[in-house]
Amino acid sequence: MIELKQFKGRIADSLNSLYQSLDIKFDIKGNEINWKVVSLYNECLNDVEKEDYESLEKNLKRIIIEKGEIKFEITEFKEINSDISLIKNSFSIPLNDENSLGDYDFGPYLGTNIDSVREKIHSAKNILKTCSPNYYYRVSNLIETMIIVGRNPNGEGIRSGSTIASFGCVINRPEGSGEVLQYIEDLVHESTHHMVFLEQHCDHLIKNSNQELFPAPFRQDQSKRPMSTQFHSALVLGNVVICMEQIRKAYDGDPILISGIDEKIEQMSEWFYFCCATIEKYGDLTNRGTEMIREIQENVRNQFKELTKA
Repeated sequence: MIELKQFKGRIADSLNSLYQSLDIKFDIKGNEINWKVVSLYNECLNDVEKEDYESLEKNLKRIIIEKGEIKFEITEFKEINSDISLIKNSFSIPLNDENSLGDYDFGPYLGTNIDSVREKIHSAKNILKTCSPNYYYRVSNLIETMIIVGRNPNGEGIRSGSTIASFGCVINRPEGSGEVLQYIEDLVHESTHHMVFLEQHCDHLIKNSNQELFPAPFRQDQSKRPMSTQFHSALVLGNVVICMEQIRKAYDGDPILISGIDEKIEQMSEWFYFCCATIEKYGDLTNRGTEMIREIQENVRNQFKELTKA
C-alpha cells in the first residue's frame, strides 16, 4: 500500500509540473495537501483533459489559497459556502445504472444541534482512543474534516460517504438523535474506505467490470452493486466488526454510549460473511486484492478467538 505521505507527495509533484507549465511561480509541498487541494487537483486534471487552461489557471491559483494542514474539524454544510462546488463535484457521479444520483446527493444541514453533534463525534473518537487505539490512529491520520449535511429537496441523500476525489473529507448526515456508537461506526467505516483508496492508487485490486452487478445485503432498496462495492464493503464491515469487538471488550464507561453494540456486531458480521462469499464466488481480483480479503477474514477470525479466550 502506498503511504499517505507518498500519496500526497505524488499529488504535489503533479501540481508543481502544472504550475511550471503555466509559468506560475509556486511550489507546493506534500504536507500542504489537504482535501480541498485534492478536490481542486482533480478539477485541474479535468481542465487539462478539456484543454480549458483558463479554468486550470484559476484552480491552480485557488490551491495556493486553500493549501495547508487541516486539524480534525467538524463543520456544517450550508447553501452559502465557498467549498460547496468542491464537495458537490466529488459526489456527482453514480457508480452504475442501478445507483440513482439521489443516493449520493445531499443538502444543507438544517438541524439546530450542531454542538451536540460535535460533542458526540468527539466522544466517539475518545472511545476509539481508549479502547481501539489502532483504529483511532487510522481515523486521526486519514480524516481531516467531517462535513455535517442534510437531505436534498426530495428528502433523499447519502448518510455517510467519502471519495478519493476529496481524500480526507467525510460527509455525514445525523440520523435521529445521532448516537455515539453510530459515529464510531461511521469514523471506522469512512477511514477504511480511505485506506482502500490508498491501495487503489497503486493497484486496481478488482478486475470485474462495473457492469457486473451483485446483491448488497445491507441495501434496503435491494439494488445491486458492482464488485468494487462488494470489495469495499467487505473491508469496511470486517474492520467495523473488529473495532466493535475491541470496544465491547475494553469499554468501561457509560453503557448508554455503546447501547446496541451486540446487535450491531451480529448484523455486520452476517453482512461481512455474505460479501466475502460473493467475492469468493464471483470476484476477479488482483493478487493484492485477494491478499486483502484473506487478511481481513483472518483478522476477524482472530479477534473472535481472542475474545473467546478472554
